[in-house]
Amino acid sequence: MSIKITSREKASRRNKQKIYDAALYLFEKYDFDTVTVNDICRHSKLSKGTFYHYFNSKEDLVVIGFTRGLDRYLKQHYRPSKEKSFEENYIDFIMCMFYYAESVGKSFTRRSYMAQISTQVELRIEDRLMVNIIDDLIAEGKKLKLFRFDYSDLELYTHIVGTFTGLLVKWSTDTKGIIDFEHLIKNQFLALLKI
Repeated sequence: MSIKITSREKASRRNKQKIYDAALYLFEKYDFDTVTVNDICRHSKLSKGTFYHYFNSKEDLVVIGFTRGLDRYLKQHYRPSKEKSFEENYIDFIMCMFYYAESVGKSFTRRSYMAQISTQVELRIEDRLMVNIIDDLIAEGKKLKLFRFDYSDLELYTHIVGTFTGLLVKWSTDTKGIIDFEHLIKNQFLALLKI
């Protein structure tokens, strides 16, 4: 049996992608706060009705853009190695996520987290690359008995994501630049391990 995508479904996917692409282009070119839904619709050449058929708000697009971008960045830049210790691969992963945030900038990162709170988008999505990597690291770390606390897998995941989110929010709102966030992030995540 072959599943066929109808022309209507193809058009629907194209429209959703047009809106997404237009929004990300405008967010990169202009400040998020200055871009309106009307601007996104005008740039994508689609109606507001079409926009709201696919998205609740422009905040949804920031969350999607940040998370898709992070997964793409991880796919390109995170390479766990059998020659490295668990601790090294674990820190490499955490720092790869931080380097992604640096690459998109404080403003986009900050806006993404603000949007995640206001939209309540669930980011622990099955088969999402970041989620899979964290789940694999948790499984390996537990097998090696390297985590300091006896948390369930979900508690460890929540601890890792919550700690990272908190540090990124602080980094993205830091205007003084006196904290070495790379050093702070590494040490914070090593504190979870028995080393």
